[in-house]
Amino acid sequence: NGVVITGVDEDSKAAERDLQEGDVIVEAAQTEVKSPAEFLAKIAEAKKAGRKSIFLLVERKGDMRFVALPIEEEKPAGTTPARPQQNGTPHGHE
Repeated sequence: NGVVITGVDEDSKAAERDLQEGDVIVEAAQTEVKSPAEFLAKIAEAKKAGRKSIFLLVERKGDMRFVALPIEEEKPAGTTPARPQQNGTPHGHE
C-alpha cells in the first residue's frame, strides 16, 4: 500500500530530497497514506498548521527511508513538484 510517485520535476524540493519516479510514499506525517487524496490532505494539514516541511516514509525497491520534504508555496495550475498515484503494487514488487 502507498502512493506511487509517477514523476518528479527536476528543480523541485522533491528532486533535491532524491525522491524518484517509482518511489512509494507509505506514510506522510506519521500516518499511512493509501491514495493521492490522502497524501495531498496531509500536505494541506501541515500547511494549515504552519509547518515548513512534512515527514515522509518512502519505499524504494524494498528499502524504507524517511524524508523531510519542504512544503513548497502554491504553484500555478498544471505544475506539480511530485505526481503521486494510487498504488496497487509497487513497481518491481510482487
